[in-house]
Amino acid sequence: MANRLVQQLRTPSIGKPDSSAATGEGESTLEALLNFQPYLTLLVPATITELILACKGWIDGKDNVAYTMEAQVLHIQNVTLHVESAPDREGPWLDAIAFTATTKTMVVLSSEGGSAKFSRFIRWRAEGDGANPWEICFRLKTMPGTTLDRAVQKPRVA
Repeated sequence: MANRLVQQLRTPSIGKPDSSAATGEGESTLEALLNFQPYLTLLVPATITELILACKGWIDGKDNVAYTMEAQVLHIQNVTLHVESAPDREGPWLDAIAFTATTKTMVVLSSEGGSAKFSRFIRWRAEGDGANPWEICFRLKTMPGTTLDRAVQKPRVA
């Protein structure tokens, strides 16, 4: 089961860099809707206390001051889902926002402050309570900017 979880965490669906962005042709990935993954369900034994999205699934926000995140947590039990940010890959990783209950919400992550601040890199981390098996089913979508309006009007995943 652990191998299957690792494989799921290594295969996120995320926008790839758009080579035409450097030439000014077409839309860049910054205008695309980025998905950490489709709905992900984790059923984890108590002996595993933490799972972190593989680094190739992290969002590098070096060229943006804000992201809009749509968080959908359909089921959560004995676990906290953290959306974290750090100025570089080695950290320090700090919570931008944490979820402990089912929700469907929009959050603006801003490098300019506010309640959900991000530095450069964004990832998720699930942390069990250490005493019980834990379960979570969730999806996180992010897009550069402060609204998802453009993504709804012109969805494009590279």
